[in-house]
Amino acid sequence: DRGYEVDGWSNNVTNISPDKRTATLSNITDTTNTTVTVTFKPGEFNLAGGPDAWKRLKEEAAKTEGAHTIVINGEITATTDQDNNGKISIRRELIIKSSGSSASLNANNLSGIFDVNNKLTLENITLKNGTEPGNRTGAGAYVNSTLIMKGSSAITDCSAHKGGGVYISNGTLIMQDSSAITNCSAAEGGGVYVSGTFKMSGSAKVDTNSDVYLASGKSIDVTGTLTNPPAARITPDSYTDGRVLATGDAEKANFTVTPKNGNENWRYKKVGNEIKFVPATLTVTFTEIKCVVEHDDGPNGEYYWTMKVDGSIVHERPKNNLWVAGDNTTLPINKSFTRSFSYFPASIPVDIEIWEHDDSFDDHVGTTKAHLTYNYDDDQWKWAYDGGNWNTNPKRNEMSNPNVIIGDGGEEIFTEQYRTSDGDTDVTIKISWKE
Repeated sequence: DRGYEVDGWSNNVTNISPDKRTATLSNITDTTNTTVTVTFKPGEFNLAGGPDAWKRLKEEAAKTEGAHTIVINGEITATTDQDNNGKISIRRELIIKSSGSSASLNANNLSGIFDVNNKLTLENITLKNGTEPGNRTGAGAYVNSTLIMKGSSAITDCSAHKGGGVYISNGTLIMQDSSAITNCSAAEGGGVYVSGTFKMSGSAKVDTNSDVYLASGKSIDVTGTLTNPPAARITPDSYTDGRVLATGDAEKANFTVTPKNGNENWRYKKVGNEIKFVPATLTVTFTEIKCVVEHDDGPNGEYYWTMKVDGSIVHERPKNNLWVAGDNTTLPINKSFTRSFSYFPASIPVDIEIWEHDDSFDDHVGTTKAHLTYNYDDDQWKWAYDGGNWNTNPKRNEMSNPNVIIGDGGEEIFTEQYRTSDGDTDVTIKISWKE
C-alpha cells in the first residue's frame, strides 16, 4: 500500500533487493510446502499537486496508522471542489516535508490549514493563505499536540480572530533553524497566540508585523541562542511590573514589546534567566551651590534661587532668606527629585534660576534650561540643553555639560557653571538611574 515499505523477509529467501521489494525462493519441489513471510512498516507517502491533492492529503493525514512521512512535491492548492478544501487534521505522529528546495500548502483563503491533534513536524515547507472567519482561531495551525517547524518552514499570509499564524491551545510550538511566521494577522496574536508552550531557537523568527500574544502566565522559552534579532514582537496579556516575557537563553535584544495603548513603552530587561518588565528609579539631586568668585560691591554676595525638575520645585532659597557667600564658599543642598518609571514620557525638564540681591536692582546670575530624555532601546537617559532666548548672553551658562548619558545602574555627577560680571557660580548635580 502507498505509504508503507517492506520491513523484512523470512530467512528462507535470498537475493533480497536494496528496496526489499523482491527476493528469491530456491530449491522448491512440487512435494514441498514452504511458507515465506514478509513484514511491512510505515514509510513515505509521496504526494504531488493535482485536482484532488488537498483531498488526498486530508485523507492520509486523518488516518491513525500509515506513512511516517508525507513528501510534498510542488504546491498543493485547496479548491472549491467537494472535499478538496478544509482543515487537515493530524491523527498520528507525522512528518510533512518538501521533496526538493520548496513545497507549499495553499489553503486559498477557503479555510485554516492544520488541526494538530498529534505530533507534526514540518520540514522546508510553506503554509499560506489560511483563513479562519469570525471568532475562529489558528489559521495556519491550531495546536493541541506538538508542532515542530524545521529548516526553512514558514507560515505566511494567514488570518484569524486569534493566532493568525498559530494558535497554541494545550500544545507546544517549536520553531527552530530558519523557520518563520510572516505577514499573518489577528485581533490578538497575529503571528502566534500562546496559551500553551512556545519554544524558539536558531534563526527562527516571527516578523514584527505578526506579533506573539502571551496569555496569562505564558512566556517564550528560548532553548538555543537566537541569531536573527528581533526574533519576535511580544504583546503580553497584562503590563505589570515583574511580568515575565521570555526565559532560557533569551536576551533583551532578541525581542521587542508592543507599546501599551500604542504609546506606553514599558521597560524590560534580563534578570537571571528571565526577560521581564522591571521598573527603575530616576533621581536628580542638587548636591551643592558654590560661590566661585563674588563680583558684587563688598566682600560677599547675597544669593537666592529656584531649582525645578518636571515643573516641581525641588529646592528654593527665597529672597527673604538670602545665602550670604564669599569667594570659594560652598553650601550643601542635597535635595532630590525621585520618580520610578515602568514606562516613559518623552522628556523631563530641569530648570535653574539663580539671582544675586543688590540694593539698587537684583542681578541675574544664571539660568539652566535642560531636559532629560529616555532612550528606550538603550535603557538610558540623556541630559541636553534646550534652545530658546534664555541663552542670548552666552556668559549666563557656559553649557558645560552637553550630552551627559546616564545608563542602567549608572550615576553621573557634573557641575553647571555660570560665569557673569555679577558673580561666578557653580551648581553640582547628581543623576542616577537604578533599580
